[in-house]
Amino acid sequence: QHRLLRAAAREPDHHGDTGQKEIVGSMTTSTSVSNPILTETEYFSILINYAVKNKYAVALWKLPNDDVTRLILSKNPKRLASGAPFEDLEPGFIFAPFEASADRIFLNADLVLSFSDGRLNQSSTELKNLSEQWFSENSESSQQAVKELHIGKPLGDYPADTDNFLDLVASAVKDIDRHVFEKVVISRTKTIERKADFDVVDVFQKLRALYSNALISFVSLPDQGSWLGASPELLVSVQDKRIFKTTALAGTQAYSQ
Repeated sequence: QHRLLRAAAREPDHHGDTGQKEIVGSMTTSTSVSNPILTETEYFSILINYAVKNKYAVALWKLPNDDVTRLILSKNPKRLASGAPFEDLEPGFIFAPFEASADRIFLNADLVLSFSDGRLNQSSTELKNLSEQWFSENSESSQQAVKELHIGKPLGDYPADTDNFLDLVASAVKDIDRHVFEKVVISRTKTIERKADFDVVDVFQKLRALYSNALISFVSLPDQGSWLGASPELLVSVQDKRIFKTTALAGTQAYSQ
């Protein structure tokens, strides 16, 4: 079962060709097409619904203290081996598992759009221009709330009563004393029935409004399920265009004896 450990995104070069001439569907031209005026919420809903219906992966995110929100659709996400460099990857989004030795999932951007102040940003690259044209020709004309999502394997339920939890904490303390590990976060799962009126776009927008200093992300893949979260931890910092630093997010492992 995959857990979100690190996520990294690459934007198209604002001064050059991305090398991608074909986006989702069969677009091969770069003619500009006028779109009806939609809010970013309407764009999000239309595109997520389209992705789920057509079994595409989708990522929607906003970086900490950034006013720009980005969305990509990926027709065929790729597997990246552990340790594979990603600096030279085409635009996309990396979804990494908790296990350090496991493959990463790279959502290469077949379609990419960005939004500011509630509206679609003007195209600045060929890929974005192609994406806008594709949207004009392929999107549903009416905006609907997102009701269906990609569903992954159940995480399972683990003991949540007080005695079991205290025993687990005591066991963790012993392992720390034995230098099995230096730090561990003990947690429990809680299963909540999704309400009929739950709309992931609405929740994403609320998280964005509440936590401007956090990475807000929604990632949905046909074979991995859907993940929505907000984290204040450092995604990546770049110094002098060559020194990359990152702080791993707290991961989750299945409980076992």
